[in-house]
Amino acid sequence: MSELEKRPDNAVAAPLDYGQHYNQGFDNQTKDDLVMPFLTVLQGGEKGMDDVPAAKPGLLFNTVTRELYESVLFVPAITERWFNEWIPRKQGGGFVGRHRPEAPEVVAAMEASTEFGKYKLPNGNELAETFNLYGSLCDAEQALGFCLMSFTSTKIKVYKAMNTRMQMLQVPSGDGRKRTPPMFAHVLRVGTVAETNALGEYFNFTLTGVQGDLINGLMGPDDARFKAGLECYTLVRSGKVKVADPTAEKEVPF
Repeated sequence: MSELEKRPDNAVAAPLDYGQHYNQGFDNQTKDDLVMPFLTVLQGGEKGMDDVPAAKPGLLFNTVTRELYESVLFVPAITERWFNEWIPRKQGGGFVGRHRPEAPEVVAAMEASTEFGKYKLPNGNELAETFNLYGSLCDAEQALGFCLMSFTSTKIKVYKAMNTRMQMLQVPSGDGRKRTPPMFAHVLRVGTVAETNALGEYFNFTLTGVQGDLINGLMGPDDARFKAGLECYTLVRSGKVKVADPTAEKEVPF
């Protein structure tokens, strides 16, 4: 069982009534005061992990709360496609910025590529096609905070497989037609699995329906987790979300 499916140690035993003071203190904040954390898969050797002694390859890691999980429940909300720019490792590595797929420099790099998935800029930096999946961590009853997962390289196949399954699912609607539920009607279980390629072993995401079959895990619109997914969808669509920069080096060779 995931730690997020248990009652957190800091959960209050009974509701606290703050009267008129709810939300006070955050009055002057904008999206620049907030950051959307990443949920990443640890591969081992990540920098800046000295304060997380229990970290080991194959665990999931929240880059803002610094929590580790073997698996988590997640309500997907909305996706974006980017091309992340990285300095090559042999030149020190490091994240530079994000580019839209339609950006001229991305289009030119894709046209000039001679190897599938390998894209370089004139400055020598590399572009990594990246699919971001935004949503909310949750337990069996409530939402526990927004986050996103980035799918690059071999992780993209996991993203596309689940995205295809969700889009293909149709259920009867109020007017009798079969229609596709919103993405945030789903609860997914996120885990990891060890995989190998010619360059060695690495860990990849796994995405499954919380009940195995997606249709059995669908939530109704009154579910608190559905509402959190809708809120995340609305925030991302409105541009009121600031995404934290990736903390790991470019994911090669995976």
